[in-house]
Amino acid sequence: MTFLGTQGQDWTLVGAQSLEGKQAYVIERTYEDETLQTTETLWIEAAMFLPLKSVVVYGQDETTENETVYADFGAPVDVQVPPEALVPTPTPEPTRALPMTSDSPTAIAESFMAAMEGDFEAVSEYFALDRQPESWRDVFPPPLSSIPGAGDVTGCLGIDYQVVERRGQSGGVERAQVNFVFATDCLRMPLWSEDQFQSNSLARVFLDNATGYWYVSRACYGLSANRGIRR
Repeated sequence: MTFLGTQGQDWTLVGAQSLEGKQAYVIERTYEDETLQTTETLWIEAAMFLPLKSVVVYGQDETTENETVYADFGAPVDVQVPPEALVPTPTPEPTRALPMTSDSPTAIAESFMAAMEGDFEAVSEYFALDRQPESWRDVFPPPLSSIPGAGDVTGCLGIDYQVVERRGQSGGVERAQVNFVFATDCLRMPLWSEDQFQSNSLARVFLDNATGYWYVSRACYGLSANRGIRR
């Protein structure tokens, strides 16, 4: 033990006694410290062999005495970690509203619109397993699906919008139509050729609850959104 291994004199067991309710061994040694005789007595806890108290007497006439009482090693220690040492907690990713996790057509439609800035696979998650779209043509009705750029809603990212949800039934199936009205004409709506576009602020997402979950069935923009749901 490094604590007991200082100086050159071996320790001698003096006896055992109780110190503040703890059983302790008492050991002692005497040595010369710069021509001055020093006697050191140490109380060691019997259970854990931890120091409890130390008394050092300098000189044969015991004119100088130094007593040290050590901390209670069994007491709880309150450690305060400085803020700069803490690892920052990453901000969790916003939870997407998917058909299997949400019963709100509006929330699912909003998440679906946000997914269209990604890839086609991300958009496919909003369709039922037995009605998975094979191409953008299955997401947007003709003629939009036949024109490049028909699925581009990236111009509306960060633009304020209002949502209007309408519900109804058709063929015994509950259906919903969620209308997005953007604050600006951010939608780039293709017309009848690749080089003709019209700006628009209206998008619609159609959903149905045929499987017990709200799945997207299709989406369309502006002038192509005149096919509503039956009430």
